[in-house]
Amino acid sequence: MSKIKSWVKNHKKITVAVLTILIAFLLLNCIWAVYHHIVFGSYERVTKNDYYAGANISIKDGRVYSVSDMTYLSFGGNLSINDQENKCFLLVWLTLSDEPKIGFTVGQYNFYIDKDGNLAREEDDIAEKAYEENRDLALDLLNDYNEWTKAAENNDRTFFNGKITAD
Repeated sequence: MSKIKSWVKNHKKITVAVLTILIAFLLLNCIWAVYHHIVFGSYERVTKNDYYAGANISIKDGRVYSVSDMTYLSFGGNLSINDQENKCFLLVWLTLSDEPKIGFTVGQYNFYIDKDGNLAREEDDIAEKAYEENRDLALDLLNDYNEWTKAAENNDRTFFNGKITAD
C-alpha cells in the first residue's frame, strides 16, 4: 500500500488528470442516462410490445410505432410512425429544449413539417405539389403522434390495442 501512496505522491499531476478524466466520463454517462430517460423513457414504457434490431415497436390500427434505440453516449434517436405498407413515414426527433423536428416521407419525397402539418421550409414546386397531394396522410400521422404523446405522458400502457406493455 505504501508503494501506491508514494507513487501517487510523486505523480500528483498524472493522478489529478486521470481522476479528472474519470469524473468527466462518469458525469457524461449520468447526463446521457438522464437525457435518454427524460426524452425517450415515457415512449419506451408504452411501446415495448415487440423488439426488433434497433427499435421498440408496437402496432396499432395498421400503423407501426417505433422508438429507436439510442446508441450509447449518443444524443440522437427518433420516434417514427409508418403505415405497414411503408408508403409514408413520420419521423420525430425529440430534444430537451426545442419543439421536436418532424419529418414526413412519402414516395421519393422527404419534408420537414411543423406540428400543424405545414411545410417548415420552402420546397420546389414539384415537391410542394407532392406534399399537398399527401397532406392528409401527414395530418393523420401527426394526429397519431399526438395521441401517442398523450399516452406516453399519461403512462398509458394500454394505448396499443389494450395490451399492457411490460416494464
